Amino acid sequence: MMLLLVGSQVFVNCGDDDSPAPPSEEFTRLLGVWEVDQVLVQGQDPVFDPSCMDQLRLEFREDGTFTETTFAGENPSECTEAVNRNGEWQSTGGDVYQRTFVGGQPMSVTYTFVDNDSKFTFDAGANKRLVFEKK
Repeated sequence: MMLLLVGSQVFVNCGDDDSPAPPSEEFTRLLGVWEVDQVLVQGQDPVFDPSCMDQLRLEFREDGTFTETTFAGENPSECTEAVNRNGEWQSTGGDVYQRTFVGGQPMSVTYTFVDNDSKFTFDAGANKRLVFEKK
């Protein structure tokens, strides 16, 4: 009887799996909404209440799309949304990502992650770095 039970087991082939590979750590750590937390200008103290022109929100989605929102206004506590730009993004390895705005050319950007990936810095040029915090 035992031989019959062992002999009648069904074996399942565990060969090729068509499911996609899980997303990389570089991909998943960028997902979500990020806002400028502070502005670092070479030779100056950090600015924790950035002007409306320095405020920026980035939202990176699992489907590989993103939205960049800029702000306008005079008072940093009363900024209003100015422009929303959409595009596609992908991780190219490490802290380097490729962003392409709708109708634009791909550009490589480096986001240097700090504080257990809860923040990243971005070189905004003119000796200015923006520190983004995950919201």
